Amino acid sequence: MEPSAAAYSPDIQALTERLRRFIRESVPEAEERVYKGGSGMGYHAPRCGAFCGLFLRRDAVYLAFPYGDRLPDPEGLLEAGGRYVVFRPGDDVPEDALFHLLVAALLVGADAHR
Repeated sequence: MEPSAAAYSPDIQALTERLRRFIRESVPEAEERVYKGGSGMGYHAPRCGAFCGLFLRRDAVYLAFPYGDRLPDPEGLLEAGGRYVVFRPGDDVPEDALFHLLVAALLVGADAHR
């Protein structure tokens, strides 16, 4: 199932697709689950369950982390006490820092599932 593209601008659609592709390439074993209504999707890995999610909004895409308050964030990407990173059309996507957040989310999630 694909996210509902019609409800979002082409810029939000392109940004979402870029982030989806990045997550899938960074964590190939992850399963993407599109939520009912298509305005978000969660990513699950066998060793830790849910480790992140993308949520589309009219003017931004949120990359949320269920254990974000436990993640190392030397680049200061996380907002709202470590819950998410906000991307707006035209923003740079800091792939190295984002990759490190994803890896940390997998590790923290695996630890939480023990």
